[in-house]
Amino acid sequence: MKKVLSIILSLVVLVSLAGGAAAESGREGFVNTGKLTYDVNAQVNNGDEMTLEFWVQVEVAEIYQKWCDAYTALHPNIKFNLTQGSNADHFQKLGMALPSGTGPQLFHMHNSYIDQFMANLKPYDPEIIPLDALGEDFIAVDECLYGGNLYYAGLAVMSCGVFYNTQMWADAGLNDDDIPKTWDELAQVAKKLTQYDSSGKVAVAGFNYNEMSMEYLITALNYHKGIPMFAADGRTPVFNDGFKATVQWLKDLYEVENAGSVELPMSILSFSQGTSAMTYIGTWFGNWMKQNAPDMGYSFFMLPSVDGQTPPAYDRYNIEVAPAINASVSDAEYAVINDFLCFLLANDHFVLDFSLMMYGTPTKKCLLDNAEVQSDIVLGATARHMDRLIYPGAYPESYSSALKKYFYDEVMLNHMDIDEAMGACKEEIVDALDVTGFESIENKYPHADELAF
Repeated sequence: MKKVLSIILSLVVLVSLAGGAAAESGREGFVNTGKLTYDVNAQVNNGDEMTLEFWVQVEVAEIYQKWCDAYTALHPNIKFNLTQGSNADHFQKLGMALPSGTGPQLFHMHNSYIDQFMANLKPYDPEIIPLDALGEDFIAVDECLYGGNLYYAGLAVMSCGVFYNTQMWADAGLNDDDIPKTWDELAQVAKKLTQYDSSGKVAVAGFNYNEMSMEYLITALNYHKGIPMFAADGRTPVFNDGFKATVQWLKDLYEVENAGSVELPMSILSFSQGTSAMTYIGTWFGNWMKQNAPDMGYSFFMLPSVDGQTPPAYDRYNIEVAPAINASVSDAEYAVINDFLCFLLANDHFVLDFSLMMYGTPTKKCLLDNAEVQSDIVLGATARHMDRLIYPGAYPESYSSALKKYFYDEVMLNHMDIDEAMGACKEEIVDALDVTGFESIENKYPHADELAF
């Protein structure tokens, strides 16, 4: 666990470094090509001066300072006081300030905190940011609604996929035509890429999902078979024969096909160290590789489907989101904040800046074909598969941690029976969800009719 935390913490630092590059990209000024419009000449707050307190995480501070300054250049009477904090400090301080009616007027938000913060948030004003126009411009607007209200808007998509070492790929006699289209082809490619030591043990894994990937990989492969994370009630986790078969396939990939080994390091470390040829991990890993293994050649593809046909969904995704509003703001502050949020959301340059800084694919539809997005092997692939990526909602981390605990730690490391693991895992997830207000929104997915709820 300490190793995982250190990787995550280092990623936070690296994202902040990437932010500097985005901020200096030359994207300046307001550019709008969507349905959501913004009048750059309109007076704000009757010309009266106002200073808004804006709390941000350190890794997004530069990008928000840039666009706060751009807004102030249009409206000199409105200024922002940005306060920076680390990820942990930022949300811990918000958790103490918001319930007491104090804290900033607006703040950097993450959707995983929606249950905790909901009672202390004020929704976006639909008169200033019309939901129909927003829905024309952005994906996942309906999926972000709570009781018909929008408390944040998605800006950048993070999904998962397969990273592969291009030199190992070439050394094994593989080329672009060998990118697998089915699960069976993926297993065969993994076997070709696997290298063994003199005793027959795996020295270089063809495929590695160790320590921080299997829990997400199970969900993705289940989606390929039409198995949702949750049943029709949105709260009961689905564990069925198809789920069991998915776990067995992953187990066999290591223990029968001998294309991987739990004895190798964590997936992302093993890949960056050259002891794994392929790994399945979040798309953020592309940015991690640029910083930690800049000389290693790698490429990326989305998981192949079971039979080579378009699956119900290739994978799930999560979103980095726009700022949220403190429920205690005054009417005048509320009006200005919504004007500022409209300025950001209507501005193609801001959304692209933010997305590239976070190393995510923009949620703004007009930016999916952007040259900077499409030229990136990870972001471009995500953009091209966006229609078949599913957002299940901001489900609690307890879901993924339970899957890791029972199917990697217990099944793979301790050889627990899969049926026993499924029973214990379901019980733990149900207990964890009982203390949350979470309800899956998989049924809002455009192709939800292809899932077996």
